[in-house]
Amino acid sequence: YAVSYFIFYDELLMSSPDRTIAMCEEFIKSKLNISWFCTGRLNFAKPEVLKAMKEAGCVYIGYGIESMDDNILKVMNKKLTTAQIIKGIETTLAAGISPGYNIIFGNIGETAEILQKGVDFLLKYDDHSQLRTIRPVTPYPG
Repeated sequence: YAVSYFIFYDELLMSSPDRTIAMCEEFIKSKLNISWFCTGRLNFAKPEVLKAMKEAGCVYIGYGIESMDDNILKVMNKKLTTAQIIKGIETTLAAGISPGYNIIFGNIGETAEILQKGVDFLLKYDDHSQLRTIRPVTPYPG
């Protein structure tokens, strides 16, 4: 089928560094010569994992940042801080992988100033190559 690109939609792909590195080593050993992208969590963005992913053909990781405000992140129960977000993005960029950013606005307690922090973040860390989104909160039942 001449597949040359595929996508992992699993935010836990990077959660086990050993498993992720082993998978990447198999991609390299198998000489798949493919490009791929995945979704991920910034608290799993470790240099050794990202290096292996890059060598195995990863070109993009989509991250759900949601907000660049620590109080909003707490309200969302995101279990992530703005410091972790910045560190993870900088580490991803340093590895040569393009990060995608998804920001949500309209959370309880959110103001225009808080939304502007997200916009400023997007502009500061824009590598001009992949997806950046700012979307309204969409509640789902359950």
